[in-house]
Amino acid sequence: MEQMNTPESLKREQIRMAGIRLVKSGLVSRTWGNISCRLDEDFFLVTPSGREYEGLSAEDIVKVDHRDLSYAGMLKPSSESGLHRMIYQELPGVGAVIHTHQLWASAFAAAVEERYRLRSPHERFGAEIRIATYAPSGTEAMSSSAVAGLRASKGGAVLLRHHGAVSTGMDIEEAFTNAFELEQLLEQEFKTMYRNVEGEDFFYEGTQNPMTLRFSRLNIPMRPMLDDFAQIVGEVLPVGSASGITDAIISSIVEKNALSYYVAALTGSIDPIPAKEARRLRKEYIEYYSLLNQRNR
Repeated sequence: MEQMNTPESLKREQIRMAGIRLVKSGLVSRTWGNISCRLDEDFFLVTPSGREYEGLSAEDIVKVDHRDLSYAGMLKPSSESGLHRMIYQELPGVGAVIHTHQLWASAFAAAVEERYRLRSPHERFGAEIRIATYAPSGTEAMSSSAVAGLRASKGGAVLLRHHGAVSTGMDIEEAFTNAFELEQLLEQEFKTMYRNVEGEDFFYEGTQNPMTLRFSRLNIPMRPMLDDFAQIVGEVLPVGSASGITDAIISSIVEKNALSYYVAALTGSIDPIPAKEARRLRKEYIEYYSLLNQRNR
């Protein structure tokens, strides 16, 4: 391990602290999302796969080779390491990348195609937020789509269709600021839309899963607007099933999916992930965790 106060050790600590800040700010939960930092021309540092941020040490951050994604040590790098590598290769001004499934950004990513035009220009993001074309998570196609979206974006952030968000910066601090301000901006955009349509303010505080409750009143099955819904819940949630969910993680995913439906209804057309793709996502998720459980026995 690097000696204290070297460039590498300092960047490892910055990534570790950024993870804690993301959790405390509500931008990530459990092991979802990933953070990286460009180290030099040959390597970048990235959070490990399947580890919760609050338990990470600086030594747990994985050093990855740009050329072939090889790494040293026992911990595997994030499964989205290819996304980070392509961003560093194609966008030389980027020094740090944060990928999240944050609530408001994910909802708009699921609901809107190509771009969301802001009600008024934002000093950081300009007049619109770009949405990258959908491609399966972890693929080169998704990485290419994200890079194209970042190139077309102002402010170092892009939404990934049916998935989440990527925020970049010259360093970790700027990338975190972009992720945080993106979430604040889209939350305010939603609340303004809601007030204009419903004639009242929207609050999450003190209200448990309000969008799931609203959706249940439609008396229709819920289909996946987001890939994490397809992975964890499946191709469809039957009518009346949402009220019986007791698992907090599944409940939060269903709520985010219901929120995506509402945003889509207000901003364009409701366009869930196609059934075939949803089945593929669910199958891969089950197979991956089945193999992981076997290895951990």
